[in-house]
Amino acid sequence: MRPTITVYTATYNRAHLLPQVYESLCRQINKNFVWLIVDDGSTDSTCDLVQSWIAQGVVRIQYLYKENGGVHTARDLAYETCRTELIVSCDSDDYLLNDAVEQILSFWEQHGSDRYAGIFLPFVDTEGHRVCGKFPKGVTEATYQEFSYLYKVSGDKQTVLRTSVIAQVPPSPVFLGETLVPEAYKWNQLPNDMPFLLLDRAICVIEYQGDGYTQNVQRGRVQNPNGFRAMYWSMMMYSQYLRPKVKGTIGYIAFSLIVKDCSFMKEIPNLFLLVLLLAPGVILYWYRLLQYRRLREQ
Repeated sequence: MRPTITVYTATYNRAHLLPQVYESLCRQINKNFVWLIVDDGSTDSTCDLVQSWIAQGVVRIQYLYKENGGVHTARDLAYETCRTELIVSCDSDDYLLNDAVEQILSFWEQHGSDRYAGIFLPFVDTEGHRVCGKFPKGVTEATYQEFSYLYKVSGDKQTVLRTSVIAQVPPSPVFLGETLVPEAYKWNQLPNDMPFLLLDRAICVIEYQGDGYTQNVQRGRVQNPNGFRAMYWSMMMYSQYLRPKVKGTIGYIAFSLIVKDCSFMKEIPNLFLLVLLLAPGVILYWYRLLQYRRLREQ
């Protein structure tokens, strides 16, 4: 049977963590999936480990090795390579519950169609506590922007995507010397007329690592100013709601100053917002500079 869903893992030097993902996939009740591993230039034993799993034949595995370019480039390669209808991420420090694939496919078979961009689900931590806000009561579907900005569901969410939908969004930009463009760069550009189904049931356990992105957001901003500038640009350009548009404009001004690109004066489409938010953007710029100095001194 041809798989309906791809579970993808973007990884870099995480050979010590990947067995947890693999074991959770071996335990799946429904094995009608492909595990796509995008290796972002690992120098540890990741390749040998994956080859041993391929030889075991328990899980269908597709392994792609690329030069190190950052997690956003690995994600984009996964979206480009995927040949199934659905795609979902399982990071190297996460693992799926035994019925995860079964829950997704069963729910999609009952409710999914070309009308939807995918499914939103909550994550839980290793103690079973959800790591995102409560889903809106009585709401069964919402666009990304409605879910994030209207219903204000904060925190990490599990996102099952229709591959054909995410393929319409341009790849994340690549900046010399940087390895991160936050996922929100692409999420903000998803079609606003195509909602996600909401399934308020966890299928994945998230285990934050000390060297992971979530635990090092401040350092990520220092090391990837152009990547964060791109994220704020997409928020400014594509947000339907005023609050994220304001936040995106302020962030875009601040990070434009950080990377010494004053072209933002011409690029911000709303002259009123430019005049109104120029001062807050400059203040944020100075605040970030002070943060960066403290981080560099640590």
